[in-house]
Amino acid sequence: MTETPSSPTEPKKNGVGHIIRLVVSVVFALGVIASVGTFAYNKLTEADRDKDGNVTSQGKVSVDELKAGDCVVENIAEKEYARVEVAPCAKEHSSEIYATFELEDGDFPGDKQVDELAGQGCYDRFETFVGISYDDSALDMTYLLPLEDSWDVDRGVACMVMADGATTGSFKGAKR
Repeated sequence: MTETPSSPTEPKKNGVGHIIRLVVSVVFALGVIASVGTFAYNKLTEADRDKDGNVTSQGKVSVDELKAGDCVVENIAEKEYARVEVAPCAKEHSSEIYATFELEDGDFPGDKQVDELAGQGCYDRFETFVGISYDDSALDMTYLLPLEDSWDVDRGVACMVMADGATTGSFKGAKR
């Protein structure tokens, strides 16, 4: 006696393929939900700007959208940022963007060189915004700089001026 093979058009009864398709569908759906949720969260927490580009309400902005005159609420520490909290300068903040610029095209020159170029560029632009040289100022500066991972699409530097502790108002022309 020989066994009769099942018909090629007859579905298999084990259901493993069905379970795999179900898992893939659920994972895909969760990815879509997470993407939509992230987009919605970013939109809801985004700072507003007026027609001249000035921040009019506190919220987050992408670091590549920072502009001179933006006041940064959070203390910037040595870590990576994709978005930072900004507010109108009349509200309490920790620092103010005083310049932004792009580093030159080419291969990534290394972390130390990028840091030196960003630091020198911010140092050179300090006096134009504050009204006195950095060496004569009681204020301090720091900066956000591009990373090797994003070098192909981002060479932007954002320079920030700050005083000790939180402040209100702009440092533009402060001469201190």
